[in-house]
Amino acid sequence: MGKFKRIKDAILNRFSWTDSMVLVFFLGVTLLSRYWMLRDIATNLYRGIPNIYGWMALWNCRVLDTFGFLNYWNANAMYLFENNLALSESMMGFAPFIYPIWKISGNPILTVNILSILFLWLASTITYFVLRKFNFERLPSIVGALIFAFYPWVLKMSSLGRFHMQGLIWLPIIIYANYKFWETHRRK
Repeated sequence: MGKFKRIKDAILNRFSWTDSMVLVFFLGVTLLSRYWMLRDIATNLYRGIPNIYGWMALWNCRVLDTFGFLNYWNANAMYLFENNLALSESMMGFAPFIYPIWKISGNPILTVNILSILFLWLASTITYFVLRKFNFERLPSIVGALIFAFYPWVLKMSSLGRFHMQGLIWLPIIIYANYKFWETHRRK
């Protein structure tokens, strides 16, 4: 029981209530920026998000379900060519997010739409915490996270079917890890 108490205390001591309110604020901004998606989230791929991302999401889920990693690059599209998935984005990096949502819902359209909302919220949240780690105050961190995650060009590209733009969630973490490495010369 002592181990769980230490974990709970570490989590509660690390985040203040203000940080929790900031996370709720980012969730509200995310839902407001995607309000047009919420009405038919399970049945529509919105604003040009092509079906290829639903197919790629399902292909990655099928590979994870069947442990078919040996034939991963031989997708069922462009069948006559071998290793045809290597000619496009595989989106396997999104699989840890895609798989549980798809496994629960069984709906690839709902999965892609939830992911576009989730990644937008994660981009703002991760950026906020990285800026806080750089010792910025709360308000500049909030403004920086809003600019990074909700920049109009990023919103437009992710809405027009460039789902790989959602991979921007990793950029603040990469920048922070690079900064810490050059500051301390340690990998941890």
